[in-house]
Amino acid sequence: MCIKAKFCPKCGTPVANHEKFCPHCGFHLYSLIDENNSSLNSSGATTITQQKNPTSSKLIQVNNEANSTPQNAGHSKGFSFFLIMLLGLGIFIFTTKPWIPKGLDTADQVMQYSNKHDKNISLMRAYGQLDESLVEGNVDHTIDAYSVMKNSRTGTFVFKSHNRYVYLIRIYNNHIDSYWEEIIAVEKSDNEKVYHKQLSKADMNDIDSNASVAESWTDYQYDELID
Repeated sequence: MCIKAKFCPKCGTPVANHEKFCPHCGFHLYSLIDENNSSLNSSGATTITQQKNPTSSKLIQVNNEANSTPQNAGHSKGFSFFLIMLLGLGIFIFTTKPWIPKGLDTADQVMQYSNKHDKNISLMRAYGQLDESLVEGNVDHTIDAYSVMKNSRTGTFVFKSHNRYVYLIRIYNNHIDSYWEEIIAVEKSDNEKVYHKQLSKADMNDIDSNASVAESWTDYQYDELID
């Protein structure tokens, strides 16, 4: 393609149509064509880019819409349901504390179990009777001599003492208006024996803060219960 110029644009010298350079100043007559083509190419590229951008925007919009499909919404609801279930399970475990043994249901059962596995209960009461008879001259068998204690926090007969879950039995010395306390493990140890222990005064002060009398027996009532 040639520029049909009659004069050189630089020096004004007449030139023929087939001339590529000005015969007078040597100006490259086709440089105008190159510049025009470059401008056209740049403009065309910009136009093509601008035409492609709406397509890219549409693709992004389609992808965003795909990410918001009902299937994804279902996954979100399923995850929320899982979290709710997990929270409910945590609350249930915290409130019920399933790792704590429930223990026996009645005070009679607790006393019979405790007497079976801890002969110190009867022995301590015998000391109390001896003290009463020596001082008073006789033993009053009509007043309370034994009690099963209840955990005021849990509402059961189970306490935690010495890193064990135990029952708590109180044995009275009515002469001096005092008592002893024995703990008996709720479950057998690995050696198939039932742990039991007489509490110290400090232990009693600690455990008694959450203890209340569930049921009491006189000497006569206790003898009938354990026979």
